[in-house]
Order: sequence, then C-alpha cells, then structure tokens
Amino acid sequence: MLKLYVQRGGGILQTFYDTIPIAMFLLMPLFALLLKVFYWRRGNFAHHMVFSFYFFTFLFTAFCIIILANKVFEVPVWLEVIITLSYLLYLIIALRNFYRSSWIGAFLKANIISFIYMLLILPMAFIGIIFMAFMLY
Repeated sequence: MLKLYVQRGGGILQTFYDTIPIAMFLLMPLFALLLKVFYWRRGNFAHHMVFSFYFFTFLFTAFCIIILANKVFEVPVWLEVIITLSYLLYLIIALRNFYRSSWIGAFLKANIISFIYMLLILPMAFIGIIFMAFMLY
C-alpha cells in the first residue's frame, strides 16, 4: 500500500495489479452466485462456494507459479499467456466434471461466467486504488 505514496503515483498500474487478487478473493461469493445462477438445479449455494474455493486455489497457484518463475529466470511471454489461459481450460473441465455438463455447455458457461466475473473484478480493483489513494493522501 505504501508503494503508491513512496513513488508519488508512479506505481498506480502496479497497485492496480496488486489489488486484483484482493478483489478476486472478496468477490469469490459472487462467483459462487454466478454458478448458482447458471446451475440453479445443481446443489445449494454451499456446493457452489466449495467449487469456487477449488477453482480459485488453482487460479492463485497458477499466478504464483508465474511470479516465482519470473523471479528465477526470464519466462517467455507465450508461456505466461498459456499458463494464464490455463484457468479457462481448468474451469471448463471442472464445470464438466463437477456439474456433469456437456462439453459445449461447460465451454459456453465458463466463458460467460469468466466474462461477467472479470467485468466485476476490474471496477472493484479500481475502487480499491481510489480508496488507497485517499487513505494515503
């Protein structure tokens, strides 16, 4: 949080990237709610929340692998993109197995849920930046 104050605004983009995981964690119940909307006949909210925990564990692990690999050696951008996009493949397979969806249904729902969730994360991260800027000013 102090990076923004020390750099006098130079680290706003880095602060934005730093607040995205926090926003993702805080909006995890919203992801479970999206699952409940798309799979309303399949289990109660607790089942969707457990699925969300498993999915976000994979997501944060993939992000940690990228960060740690970049600290050790220079990772090619194409490999970072593949690791980053692996979340979508994981989500499709997980939706197919957990909710017993068809491949096409899992593919469509994974893309729609991911798109809606990203639309919610980005403003939340931006609000976090504004909040931190006011707190540190």
